[in-house]
Formats: sequence, structure tokens, C-alpha cells
Amino acid sequence: RRAARDEPALLGTADLRRFANDACLCRYLRARGWNLKKALKMFATTARWRAKTRPERVRWRDVRAEGATGKQYVAGTDKEGRRVLVMRPGRENSKEHAGNIRFLIYTLERATWRDTPESDPPLGSHVEHHREKLVLLIDFTGWTLATAPPMRTSRETLSILQDHFPERLAVAVCYNPPWIFAVFWKAISPFIDPETYRKIRFVNPKKEKEMHRLRRMFRMEQIERDMGGERDPAFDLAAFAAEAEAHDEHKDAALGAFAAKLAAEE
Repeated sequence: RRAARDEPALLGTADLRRFANDACLCRYLRARGWNLKKALKMFATTARWRAKTRPERVRWRDVRAEGATGKQYVAGTDKEGRRVLVMRPGRENSKEHAGNIRFLIYTLERATWRDTPESDPPLGSHVEHHREKLVLLIDFTGWTLATAPPMRTSRETLSILQDHFPERLAVAVCYNPPWIFAVFWKAISPFIDPETYRKIRFVNPKKEKEMHRLRRMFRMEQIERDMGGERDPAFDLAAFAAEAEAHDEHKDAALGAFAAKLAAEE
């Protein structure tokens, strides 16, 4: 509250006040080892970023062109109840930086959405955080240096995940990276913070031990066959769009209800 008094824009909108619930603040504290000064600095940076980008207001209609190939989507939860965010860079359909970042933000917001602040309880360090966490499953099948995003986009993607969605990543599983991926990895890995780096796993589909770990982690009925799962890998854009639009409509209603509640209390 003191920081918000000193810089009113930190909580200058209903959306920002909804974002800054107790659970959110706990994530920033955990990310900075419960150092209040460092956590507040990190949160303030995110609040300014959110005030500028308004991530909760990005809608499917804004990112439909980027999402048309099914290169990112939420695929249920893993066996520990953590939401699974699938990324398929081999389906990349754009080199446009702003569009790619906007679509990433939309997908992350959708993956971390809660209907009410009350449904996102604050958690300390010594409890399970599964319901807050995301598992990234990145399928590199078909990936080439030609389809790789520009370094600028890759670095901003890392920044968003590390700086503005702290304590969200449980593990990132890189499935079937080709040998040429080592070139890209060498270039991008210096920008990955040590905590995130420790959460990255590589899976070679030709190694049964690694596939066994994959099957132990994921509900394979929610994973496509080309990643060892059971679902049809064909992307149904019409069904995905309908689901996304329904989510956006539901989200608009929840954001409006929260804003109305704040206005009534003031």
C-alpha cells in the first residue's frame, strides 16, 4: 500500500488491483527469497509492464492470426494437477515480434486465469504449489533455424516468463530437439536465469527411459500422438477459436464484476 501511495499508477486500474492479490504478492516474495525490498522492486516492474501492455485485455480476436496453426495452447493438467502449456515451434507461422509476444501473453494469461481473486489463495514456501504452477511441453519436431524466432523475440519471451510470471514454471520439457538446436541453445542459454535453467528437461523420443519419465508426468490422453500421447495431432482451428472466444467472454464478465465491486466500495 505504501508503494502504491508513492506511485499510484502501480495499482491505478481495477485490473491491476485484481492482479495484486495476496497470492500474487506471495509469488513475488518467494521469487526473491522473502526479501521484501527485492520483491517489491520486482512487483513494481511487473505492475508498470502490465499497465503498459494490459495483458488481461488481450483477446483471441487480437491474436487469431498468430494462433491459426496451433503453435501454443493449454492442454489440461499433468498428473500433479499443474496446467500444461504446449508450445510447438515447428508450427511457427510468423516472424513478427509484437504479434508473437502478444500471443504468448494471451496464452500465459489464459493458462494462469482464475475466476476470482479468492480462488487463488496465498501460499508460503513449505506447501505444495501445484495449482499455481505451469508445465511447459515444447515440441521441437519440425523445428529448424529457419523457423526459429528472432533472438529479440526469444529474449523477451524469457524476460516475460522469468520477470513477470514468477514462481509459475514447474518444469519445461523440451521434446525431440534436433541436433541443430544446439546452436540456438548456445546462443539463448546465457540469458536463462539459474533457477529457470534447473527446471529444463530434454526428452529424446528414441530413449525409452526418457519417454517413461514423460509418461509418468503427463496424462497421455491429453497429449498428441506425435509426442507419444493418444490425441489426434491435427489442429482444429474452429474448435479452438470457439473455446477461446467463450473463455474471453467469461473473463470479460469476471473483470467487469470485479471493477463494479470496487466502484461500489469506494
